[in-house]
Amino acid sequence: MFRNLKKKLNDSNFLCIILFIWNTLYVIEALRIGPPIKKGRVGVTFFPLLISIILYIAIIYVFFISFNKSKKDIGSDLSRINRPILVVIITIIYIAVFKVIGYMLSSILYIFALISVFETKKRNILIKIFYAFIIAVLIYLLYEKIFLIRLPKLGEIL
Repeated sequence: MFRNLKKKLNDSNFLCIILFIWNTLYVIEALRIGPPIKKGRVGVTFFPLLISIILYIAIIYVFFISFNKSKKDIGSDLSRINRPILVVIITIIYIAVFKVIGYMLSSILYIFALISVFETKKRNILIKIFYAFIIAVLIYLLYEKIFLIRLPKLGEIL
């Protein structure tokens, strides 16, 4: 039984398993910070937990889709494996500089980097900066004005 299962597993399945474990550890740490909803208002962990639920759904979907692909089909997709690795590296850098340079600058750079990694057609750099700025401002307004959660600013030590 395990021999047959081992033949079916591929690199995408292993990446899904790693992401599933990592996301689970993230959810556990987020829940240690505090509840997602407190006194009828969303807390600081609400949005991260919502994203984690979406990530669980995506991981399960990709796992079963890639489970049915043969290793030959996956071999042609190995060039795509660089994108998830880049996203992980970019995210680690984002987390490291978030408190130091503040939400707005770090998020604009982060979103710009993600847009650059996943772009399907070449776009003007100014367009990508504009999109990154608009997305960062919308998220800022969501947290600061609707959720009433203060985000770090440039040079501010929390």
